[in-house]
Parts: sequence; C-alpha cells; structure tokens
Amino acid sequence: MKRQRSRLWMAPAKPRPNDYLRLRFYWLHEIRQLRAKRRISGTASTKDIKVAQRELARIRRVHT
Repeated sequence: MKRQRSRLWMAPAKPRPNDYLRLRFYWLHEIRQLRAKRRISGTASTKDIKVAQRELARIRRVHT
C-alpha cells in the first residue's frame, strides 16, 4: 500500500485591485530610476529614494 502525501491547505491569494497594481508598478519603476540616477550621475538623493519606498509600503498597507 502506497503512502499518501498529505497536502497543506493554502488559502488562495486575494486578487489585488487594478489601482494597487498600477501604483505598485509606478513606484517600483520610480525607485529603479532613482537608484540608476544615483549610480550614474549622483543626482538622486537617498531622501528621494526613501520617500518612494515609504509610498510603496503605504500602498501595500492600504490594499491588504
């Protein structure tokens, strides 16, 4: 007789609203741009990057 593998039941992920996805991708792109500017020309400050990261965290908090 074969042993049966027990499966853990995982709750399906809740679908995210389109507004969340648009804002998330916008802020991720903004962070990438700021990091590139900082690396290449040094024009973006750490403060700008932190502001974008805080905004991304706020969006995650609001839409969970």
